[in-house]
Amino acid sequence: MPKLISIWGFVILFALSVLMFMVFENNQTLFELNAKSNQELLPEEKPKKEKPRLAIIPYSNEYPSIGSDSAKVKMIAFLDYECPFSLIFIKEQLPELINNQVSNGKLKIYFYDRPLKIHQNAFYLSRKAHIANQKNQYMEFLASLDSGLDTTNSSHTDFDASIFKSIEQAGIAGIVSTPVFVINHRVLSGLRRIEELNSLIDYSSNNVMKSNDAQNSCSD
Repeated sequence: MPKLISIWGFVILFALSVLMFMVFENNQTLFELNAKSNQELLPEEKPKKEKPRLAIIPYSNEYPSIGSDSAKVKMIAFLDYECPFSLIFIKEQLPELINNQVSNGKLKIYFYDRPLKIHQNAFYLSRKAHIANQKNQYMEFLASLDSGLDTTNSSHTDFDASIFKSIEQAGIAGIVSTPVFVINHRVLSGLRRIEELNSLIDYSSNNVMKSNDAQNSCSD
């Protein structure tokens, strides 16, 4: 008799286990269906596009530049000549901007200094850039960056005031990395696709912002 009771107890326990499993599976299926239904009711989230912030930075011919003073669009490029992302802009994107935007008189580019502390030669290269610009050889200086870092003749301090002024202006505008592009007061941080730069340049050409309308991946 005890053996029979034990067998029936096992059967009842097994039946209860099967029943609980079926209830769990049914609830799980209902949960998944409800989740799917709720997901379908939710509006599809579209990726948010970063809007360029605004900053007023005066344009100054004490810095190297290319393009016409009458250009509708002014772009300040804050560069660190030892930053690999700045160098990609210089080597790959700048020639296209010169051919498509500067040569037709639409764009003028100013090259401002933002040497980063993590690059030990960056400040000396900024000095060389200004020395070359004084000799009307700035584009040759950019081309020379292909041949490695050359800091000879970089002990001249004649342009240090301009370099420090550029660093200060960058700091006021919250610029702490390079490259950074300020296109008619609109700030784009980091290396961008050339299509994005061209798009903002074309937009700025058709929507020129007056200075009084604006508000006042290497990093330290």
